[in-house]
Amino acid sequence: MAGKEGRRIAGRTEEEIYKALGLAYIEPELRENTGEIEAAAREFEKERVRKRTSKTGGLPKLIGYGDLRGDLQVQTNWTDGADSIEAMARAALARGLKYIVITDHTKRLAMTHGLDEKRIRAQWKEIDAVNKKLGGEILILKGTECDILKDGSLDLDDETLSKLDVVGVSVHSYFNLTRAEQTARITRAISNPNVDILFHPTGRIINRRPPYDVDIDEIIWPRGKRGPSSKSTPFPSGAISR
Repeated sequence: MAGKEGRRIAGRTEEEIYKALGLAYIEPELRENTGEIEAAAREFEKERVRKRTSKTGGLPKLIGYGDLRGDLQVQTNWTDGADSIEAMARAALARGLKYIVITDHTKRLAMTHGLDEKRIRAQWKEIDAVNKKLGGEILILKGTECDILKDGSLDLDDETLSKLDVVGVSVHSYFNLTRAEQTARITRAISNPNVDILFHPTGRIINRRPPYDVDIDEIIWPRGKRGPSSKSTPFPSGAISR
């Protein structure tokens, strides 16, 4: 970034460019042209005159990687992950996490060697053993990424789901259903009282796969309900994509 005389005034970093323009740095996740530029200008002015007040309407503070305390979606070599439960727990511990949830895929996803009711119960025994071995340094919780079937039923029985610490559900097939069909399918799945989380709610993989057609507003704020009925958690390839 150069001035009128061609002298470089910014450009080594993005932060430099924003500062030269009189703007606070805008994190990439906030760059949606929904008022963040104006908010960045207010934030910059607030910092310039050292007035720290919530009434300035500046940029929101994002949750950073250092703020995370746990990971709610962890796959292992029981299915399509690369490492063991213990290895994943130790890696999480090294990153400063306090807990992880093991959420291997279920039997409908045969290509991942998904878990059926018998195998997931066997996995619980290993989780108990690793928790004991690590002596409370990190908590390993028992979970699943349970497949949502075409009709909205789930790939594991309710008795098994009810014994898990965390039940996540997700769509891995029939992406071409109509908007109404896909919405009804997911709504039925998350209406199961054992379900805690809806993983990757649009199915999008950035630059690889478009989202399936679904009414996200209806899933989060269903008609006749006062509160959200689903949650989503981040996954690098598209859980928080739209």
